Amino acid sequence: GAPIIQVDEPAWGREPSDSALVVEALGRVFGAVKKAKRAVQVSFGALEASIGALAEAPVDIAGLDFIDGRRDLSRLGVFRKTDKALSLGLFDARGTRLEDEADVLDVLRALPDAVGPRDVYLTTNCGLEFLPRDRAQRKLAHMVAVARRAKEVLA
Repeated sequence: GAPIIQVDEPAWGREPSDSALVVEALGRVFGAVKKAKRAVQVSFGALEASIGALAEAPVDIAGLDFIDGRRDLSRLGVFRKTDKALSLGLFDARGTRLEDEADVLDVLRALPDAVGPRDVYLTTNCGLEFLPRDRAQRKLAHMVAVARRAKEVLA
């Protein structure tokens, strides 16, 4: 089976009043999942109003949009009380510009102070379907290179 099952949630950041509904839906979607890690990747919004609900959601990996959302790591303090891994959408899936490695590493360096030690995944802030294929492949290759560099300098 799949090691991770991910649900993409593009509306939650724009409709924080739907938090209870989203958490309930995630519970239903992941209710029968036993072995795979359960992930939700929120895009198109910062989730300030509902980040507490994300911390309580029935998932193992909480994904946040750091392109459309703010890069204010202090808001992530709610995850200190959980063992959730974080998936950080630090790569813009709607733009062809490659992210600055130093900027990404700065966020990763600051993360333990905000949330304590935990597994972190680097990802795009949403799907790559609107980028031309060659640009999407270049973006992914760059993301992998930055992730490898992060392992070297942050280990």
